[in-house]
Amino acid sequence: AVGAAWLTAAAEASGVVTGAGLGSAAASWDGVLVVVLPSTPDAFRRVSGLDSATAAATQAAAVMAASDSAPRIVGNTATTSGLDAAGLRTVLVHEGVHVALRSAVSNAPLWASEGIAESVAEASDPGTRERNAALVAAAPRPSALPSAADLAGPDAPTAYALASVAVDAAIARWGRPAVMSWLADWAVPTRPTDAELTAAYLAALPG
Repeated sequence: AVGAAWLTAAAEASGVVTGAGLGSAAASWDGVLVVVLPSTPDAFRRVSGLDSATAAATQAAAVMAASDSAPRIVGNTATTSGLDAAGLRTVLVHEGVHVALRSAVSNAPLWASEGIAESVAEASDPGTRERNAALVAAAPRPSALPSAADLAGPDAPTAYALASVAVDAAIARWGRPAVMSWLADWAVPTRPTDAELTAAYLAALPG
């Protein structure tokens, strides 16, 4: 029953990610999501490569065995057992974006890769969108883009919501095709400076 639920959610998530307008950033993705479900929390930790504390709080992770490997999603059945079908699909949409973009070997900053994954998840699920909007509204006003430490810290849900705001602000300012080209290669000379990206992000924050 658990496997069937994940299979259904993965099929739905694949459709969402395929239609998400990822453009050139997902040019090498074939539309397939491979999902692995380790049988115990410790097995999830080992397969995902996460440390014990992070693994215990993680619902799923997109991993790659090597830079030329096909990405796969490793699911944590312990932390996702209480999710309904929509919640499980949203988890797989977020991780599916990482698969499509090969985020594990991307040179984009973490705020950008997590931001686009969260943005696509928000667009596909009203509950996620409402929750993230509430987190952003309640957060102290930031002065910089979310850092890697923010995204891995105790207020990670807020940092993920803010990263989504940052990516959406860039899309609104420079257009989706342009942002997807930067996610495909963050070193492209057409990308705005970090200061310009930060300014667009801060201007998009509520209040």
